[in-house]
Amino acid sequence: MTENHFACAGWSSTNISVVTAGIEGTESWVEFAEPVPQIDVAMLIDNVRSAARKLLNANPDIGAFVVECTAFPVAADAVRRDTSL
Repeated sequence: MTENHFACAGWSSTNISVVTAGIEGTESWVEFAEPVPQIDVAMLIDNVRSAARKLLNANPDIGAFVVECTAFPVAADAVRRDTSL
């Protein structure tokens, strides 16, 4: 995500602290690159949960997670349970 994305949502990272993370390098990421991806939902949830935990461990003052990818909402409840955010 870039400052342009934030501006389109009506805010700026100059006013709100932002850290970002993704699932690059995971099994799900590799599968998404396939011409016809066969996504294992449990694996995707695990990959998103792992990314969220790593981000929170590195930035314990995080106040909220924004699940930006259209595939990631399936993991939102698990992230919420893991992090209480």
